[in-house]
Amino acid sequence: MYISWVYSENVEDTSIEKARQMFEFFRENNCLFVLFFTKDKVDPIHHTYKLMEVEFGITTQHVTAPTMNKAIGDRGAFMVIDNLMLKVGSYMLFLDKYVNQKKELLHKWW
Repeated sequence: MYISWVYSENVEDTSIEKARQMFEFFRENNCLFVLFFTKDKVDPIHHTYKLMEVEFGITTQHVTAPTMNKAIGDRGAFMVIDNLMLKVGSYMLFLDKYVNQKKELLHKWW
């Protein structure tokens, strides 16, 4: 499995309509995973993106500034980075397996 592209945008419009447009774009471009960063743990976009995860079937992971500050600090930095990488790696492994299963089913039917 590989990452085919990276998309970055500073999102100021946190409306559900804007999120749907973004996730529609992600789906059209075969995106299976969205990693998003916010300043605060309680951010308006968190619940919206989690809703989009359910609606579009695109896995999301939220990382906050306090988490990143811990990661670059001296208090458990390696644990924070390890946990984040394990989580993202788990998603990627799951998605890779999911995609391969879909390919196998397609080959059986066609």
